[in-house]
Amino acid sequence: MAEKEGFYQRVVRNNNRKKIFRLIRKRRMITKLEISQILGLSITTVSSNIKELIRKGFIKESGYGESTGGRKAQLLEYLPDSRYSIGLELKENHGRVILADLDCNIIKEKVYTDLDLSNLVKCTIRILNSFIEEVNAGDKLLGIGISLPGTVDVEKSILESAPNMGIKRADLSKLRLAFGVPVFMDNEANCSAYGEYEFMELEDQPLFFISVTEGIGGAIIVDKKLYNGKNHRAGEIGHITINFEGENCSCGNKGCWERYASVRALERMISRKGLTEFSGLDEIFSAYSKNDAMKKIIDEYAANISYGIRNLLMIFDPSIIIIGGEICRYENQLLPEIKRNVFQNNDFYVETDVDIVFSVLKENSGIIGAVLFVIDNI
Repeated sequence: MAEKEGFYQRVVRNNNRKKIFRLIRKRRMITKLEISQILGLSITTVSSNIKELIRKGFIKESGYGESTGGRKAQLLEYLPDSRYSIGLELKENHGRVILADLDCNIIKEKVYTDLDLSNLVKCTIRILNSFIEEVNAGDKLLGIGISLPGTVDVEKSILESAPNMGIKRADLSKLRLAFGVPVFMDNEANCSAYGEYEFMELEDQPLFFISVTEGIGGAIIVDKKLYNGKNHRAGEIGHITINFEGENCSCGNKGCWERYASVRALERMISRKGLTEFSGLDEIFSAYSKNDAMKKIIDEYAANISYGIRNLLMIFDPSIIIIGGEICRYENQLLPEIKRNVFQNNDFYVETDVDIVFSVLKENSGIIGAVLFVIDNI
């Protein structure tokens, strides 16, 4: 019984410390009394946690606030550059690594193109060791967050399936022991959703995040928590069927949404129309207002995205749907047509029922989310 009580006390203490740290991070300068009043914690609880945060160097005492009639209150200042985290984003043909401070500002980044997918663990360790040596963060390094494509069993550290990388059931557990700091990992969509949720300060709103890259992934946040499902496969929306007689998908099914609304799908649509003079997303979308054939293709592509979104609305009924991934830089060309197709002839939803927006963090959402896993779990 005493052991159980000790466990619960540790959980409560850790939760209180997280709440206090998050509030200080948000307010930048704050007093103990303000923390106590905002969070509903006793001054004794606040003081003991503040003492520990100061000892670890996350905050410092910094001057005094305005007097309210008595002695001026000591101000506590948040120190964003007191610690750093590393984020790694693994893609089909490259790995991107960043060093970020506690505000998730990117201090340094590097892209590695020499991936060896036949030995993902060894390759990942090599990349991260090289970057760690280069940035030389020393004991200021809090930990490492890794954003992975495909389905991830977080508890067992297994990349269960990454069809676009040709990987199945890759055991990544050795990564947790390789660097002398905590290592957190999750799939790219979950990382992105977590990053967006934190930066947009959405409070209790249920969210669905759609990641549009070489494939399509998704993530669900309900009651401030990522929902992974019983088998860690919640959000694998790229493989919902939108055309029963459609194209073959890499997953083995036909007519998956990913075959019609991923970046690769757009590239195939353009290639089939013979518009080979356009290469790269920047060129493709810059032609939207100049080339009628390209405009027609992009509008059709936006409609393909909307078909999946209509299905998601009927299943999950979220407050907000965020579209991220590689296409998030092209909101002006895509979003009006996506919304038009989602809400026209829709007896269940009008535009005021749900926000459909593009990512705030743009292409950084996944890697920033991975960094936030480190910061929020230390």
